[in-house]
Amino acid sequence: MQAQEIEPKLWREFCENFSALNRGSMMSVEQVGFNGRKDEIARDIPFEKMTLDTTDACNDIISITLGESGQRSLTHQVIEPIHVRVKQNGDGQKVLQVEAESGMTLIHFHSGRVPELVPNMKHYKGDRIAMDRDDRRFSIPS
Repeated sequence: MQAQEIEPKLWREFCENFSALNRGSMMSVEQVGFNGRKDEIARDIPFEKMTLDTTDACNDIISITLGESGQRSLTHQVIEPIHVRVKQNGDGQKVLQVEAESGMTLIHFHSGRVPELVPNMKHYKGDRIAMDRDDRRFSIPS
């Protein structure tokens, strides 16, 4: 499974695009601690949205909200994210991996196409994607 890392300056745009492309899709969320322990947060629950909150002076927070319209929702927060990566295998299974100081959150999903998650993203053999803000094209950092 090849991974593509989203640069921190693109996280807000990525969250918006991920939300728009995957709203209503069934997703599973698990938390993996540094000790290797896995805790299932949600299994096959409709996705509502993912947001990036940078208003706290000390911590950025990525929030993943799941649930059906009109029913109680579940929100999982990743405090102080370090890396955001998207992985996809050949059969369409995708994993959004958000690493933080407290461990790693894995969001499993099938919907959406990886290139659509960040506009104009191109596939590269490398695993990091950066964006040149002047011409809005993506390139591999040197």
